[in-house]
Amino acid sequence: MNNKRKKGSIKRRIEFAGRDDGTSRSRESIPRGTADPGKSTAGTGKSAAAAGMNTAGTRSRRGTSPKPGWSRAGDAARRSAVRRAAEPASSPADARRSRDGAGRSMAEIRREPAARRQSAGTRAVSAAGRRSGDAESRGGAAVGRGNASGRRPMTEADMHRRIEQTRQRARRRTNRIRAVVTLVAAAAAAVILMFMTPIFDIKQIALEGNNSVTKEQIEEKVGSLIGANLFSSTGGRIREMVMEIPQIEDVKVMKKLFPPSVRLVITECTPAAYMLSANKTVIIDSDMKVIDDSGTLGTDGIPSVSGVSIPSYELNKTIASDSAEKDDALKTMLKAFEATGLLKDITYISLDDISEIKFNYANRLECVCGSALELERKIRMFAETINSASMDANSMGTMDLSTPGQAVYLP
Repeated sequence: MNNKRKKGSIKRRIEFAGRDDGTSRSRESIPRGTADPGKSTAGTGKSAAAAGMNTAGTRSRRGTSPKPGWSRAGDAARRSAVRRAAEPASSPADARRSRDGAGRSMAEIRREPAARRQSAGTRAVSAAGRRSGDAESRGGAAVGRGNASGRRPMTEADMHRRIEQTRQRARRRTNRIRAVVTLVAAAAAAVILMFMTPIFDIKQIALEGNNSVTKEQIEEKVGSLIGANLFSSTGGRIREMVMEIPQIEDVKVMKKLFPPSVRLVITECTPAAYMLSANKTVIIDSDMKVIDDSGTLGTDGIPSVSGVSIPSYELNKTIASDSAEKDDALKTMLKAFEATGLLKDITYISLDDISEIKFNYANRLECVCGSALELERKIRMFAETINSASMDANSMGTMDLSTPGQAVYLP
C-alpha cells in the first residue's frame, strides 16, 4: 500500500513538472532518433555563449529539432528535480527540503513560471560554458587580462631574471656584511698594534731653535717621553710640559712614525728689560713675564728699569708692581721699542715720575716723553726722526717728545 502511494506521488510530480510548458518529458518517453535533452553542452567543455550560439536554437545530433520553447538547460534542471524527487527521502521534512542543482526547493520550482525557468537554465548553461571556455583557453585569457591591465604574463626568461636579481641582492648584502666585519677587525688590529705593542714607542727627542735654553733643561721636562707610546703622548700634553720652562715663548710639537720620535721647534722669549727686586736681577720680556732671575741670561743689550717696585713675583708669570699705571706705561714702551727695532739700543727707562717719563738712546740722546698720553705714538715719532736724514748718527743731546706728533731735537 505504501509503495503504491509513493509511486503515485512520484508519477504525479513528474506529470506536474511537465505541465507548465508542455515540453517536459521523462527519459522513457523520449523517442529514438531524437536529441537526448539530458546531455548538456556544458559537459563538452565548449561554451555555447563563447561560440555565439543559442542553445535553444541548436539542432540535435540526429538532425531532429526540439519542440518550441524547449532548452537543454531548463530540461536538465527539471530532470535533476525529478531525480531528486524520485530518491527515497529519509523523512518527510527531507523530502520537502530537497532542492535542485540551483538550490531551489520543489515548491519554488512549481511556483516559478516556465519562461523564467527556461531563462534561468539558459543562464546556467552560459555560465558553465564560459567557465569551460575559460579553462580551455586559459593561456589566451591570461594574455588578454595581462594586456588589459598593462602587464604581460611572466615568461621563463622573466623568472630567471628575477631569480638572478634575488641572488645579486643576496650577494651584495653578504659583501656588505663582510666589509663591515673586515673593517671592524682591521680597526681592532690597528688599535692593538698602535697602543699595545712597543713598535711605536718613542725612541728619540730632537730639539730645534733653543739658544739660551739648554738641552738638559728640556730633557728634565720631557725626558719621561722616551719609551712612551707615540700615540698616547699627545702634542698638547708635550707642549704643556715644555712650556713650563720660563724662557720658552712657544713650541711646536712634530711626531715621526719611523723611527718613532718627537721633534720640538722652540721659540725662546726675547729679554726686554731687567730690574732689581730683593737683591735679584729680574729679567722680563715685552709681555712683562718673568723669564729669569738667576743671572743665566745676562743683561747685555737690554735696558734697565727704574722707579718700579716689585713686592713679589713668580717665574713664568706676569710681573705686577705697586702701580698699575706704571706697569701699563712700561709694557707700552717695551712693545713699541720691540716693534720699531730700537730695543737693543735703549740704555735705560725711567719711571720715577709718571708725568715725566724718560729713556736713553745709545748713551747719546736723552728723550723726554712727558706723560703716558699717546706714549706709543711718541716713540714711533722718535724712531722716524732717528732714521731720517736730518739726524747724524753721532748726534748727541736731548729729544723732546712730550708733544704728540712732534720731535724737538736740542743739541
